[in-house]
Amino acid sequence: MSQGFYENLKVGQHVVFHDERQCEIAGTVREHEDLGDYIRCVLDLDDGGTYVATINTMRRGPTEISRLTKAIVAQKDGLMKDAISHKLGRSDWRIAELTGRCEMRILPDKSEIFSLDGCDLIQFYPPKTKIDNNGLGMSIKSAQEYRLLD
Repeated sequence: MSQGFYENLKVGQHVVFHDERQCEIAGTVREHEDLGDYIRCVLDLDDGGTYVATINTMRRGPTEISRLTKAIVAQKDGLMKDAISHKLGRSDWRIAELTGRCEMRILPDKSEIFSLDGCDLIQFYPPKTKIDNNGLGMSIKSAQEYRLLD
C-alpha cells in the first residue's frame, strides 16, 4: 500500500485494501494522525476487529533517493575513469586532455553509450529501482547494470 493512500484517508471514510500478505482489509477510519515521519491510522474493521497501521511517510525519502542517486553516479564515474585509463593505457591522464574526446549517447531503449575518441567503451542500462513497503516502513534499492564494450 502506498504511503499516499494513508496520507489521504479521512476519519469516517470506508476503505478496502490488501496488506503486505495480500489479505483483504475492509473497514472505516476511526483515527488518522500525522506524526511527522509516520502516519498512524486506526480502522474499525467490518468484521468487528481493529486494524492499526503505522506507516513511514518517507519524508526522509528524498535523502535516501539522493544517496542512491549519488552512489549510482559515483559508480558510473569510476567505471568511466577505469575505461578511459584502460583505453589510454595509463591512469595519470587529466580531464583537460579529454576535452572534446568523450561522448555519451542515449539510445532509444534509454541506455547510454560512453565513448572515447569514437570508440564505444561502456553501455549503461537504465537504473532499476525497487521500493519495498513491508507495512512498517519503506526501503528503496537502486542499481544500474552496465556492459563493457572494448
